[in-house]
Amino acid sequence: MKYVFPIIMILLALAGCTGFEDGPKISFTDPATILANEWAVREAVKGGADITADYASDVLTFDAQGVFSYLESSRIITSPPFTRSDTITLLGLGTWSFLNKKDEIEILYTFSYQDLYDQSITYVEERYGQWEIQRLTEEEFWLRNDSVSLR
Repeated sequence: MKYVFPIIMILLALAGCTGFEDGPKISFTDPATILANEWAVREAVKGGADITADYASDVLTFDAQGVFSYLESSRIITSPPFTRSDTITLLGLGTWSFLNKKDEIEILYTFSYQDLYDQSITYVEERYGQWEIQRLTEEEFWLRNDSVSLR
């Protein structure tokens, strides 16, 4: 009987292991519950270069049922047919889900926005990504894909 309590504690600890690269190593809260939140991008790095300014106004929102939204409140549009640098706000809507392991997610979302010069034209951008979760706590969410790390 004296071994029952230590065995139960070990089993609980192993069940709570997250496996995230940067922690936490143990959590008793389901990762989906922690992830279901609104996350502002505070730091972005690509190939060792700081690209935080490109993501400074971005907010990622996850809900527990797999709904995802991505708000870009100041995207600069400079590509044709635009003739000057314009800033627009975009809201991407889609879904997210865990992949085989709980430390990887896939995100699929779509932006739709009107042409700034001709309101009869609508642009649609679909985005898909697989991301590794490096850290997930109540206060921090770190993601990494092949080229970009977001915190």
